[in-house]
Amino acid sequence: MMVTYPNGDQVGYVTTAYDGELTSDATPDGDELLEIAWFSRDAIPTLPRRDCIDRVIGDVRDDL
Repeated sequence: MMVTYPNGDQVGYVTTAYDGELTSDATPDGDELLEIAWFSRDAIPTLPRRDCIDRVIGDVRDDL
């Protein structure tokens, strides 16, 4: 997934998504994560996000 920033810099991202299960409460660490929230798949189109996220979501099986 290639992104070109307004200053002309280009970067390629590799995104990996995992199927997992929380075994305790999720809390932000205040360093890399400032907040955590959970959304249904149907709510994702209403959220602010980069276009590449739609490609990642599109690859997720419907039965997960």
